[in-house]
Amino acid sequence: MAISGDPAVPEDTRVRPLTMRDFDSYVVASIAMYTEEVGSQPSVHASSSAYRAHCQWLVEHERAFGIVANGQVVFKGDIGAASGGVGQLQGVWLHPALRGRGLAAPAVAAVVGFMLARYPTVSLYVNDFNTRALACYQRVGFEVVDEFATVLY
Repeated sequence: MAISGDPAVPEDTRVRPLTMRDFDSYVVASIAMYTEEVGSQPSVHASSSAYRAHCQWLVEHERAFGIVANGQVVFKGDIGAASGGVGQLQGVWLHPALRGRGLAAPAVAAVVGFMLARYPTVSLYVNDFNTRALACYQRVGFEVVDEFATVLY
């Protein structure tokens, strides 16, 4: 899916680039997102783990965005791969207690706004069975441009 123009829904003004002050909570949210998406936790036991290092790199390079409420990251979205004028939105997650309230689309729209300031096109990929995410991205204005399959083993 991709979007190259303004989002179709108003942006949630609470979304901001995350900082190292948010890091511990961001890692917790990232682990939750990863676990939901992949079905297993990343290796995070060592403080220098590759996953924590990747999360730290995203934060330090202003590629992690989120909503922080009461010191906890309750929404997150990251800039993944970026090349040739396209930035990939990845790692989108909303705390389960907040789902079903219409909060995700404005939050995603805000991340898209930050990304469009850097890249003319924002892309993402989403599993076809993730109907809630598909509906959210379509509300924001993303359109399907192609399909592919990933095999995890």
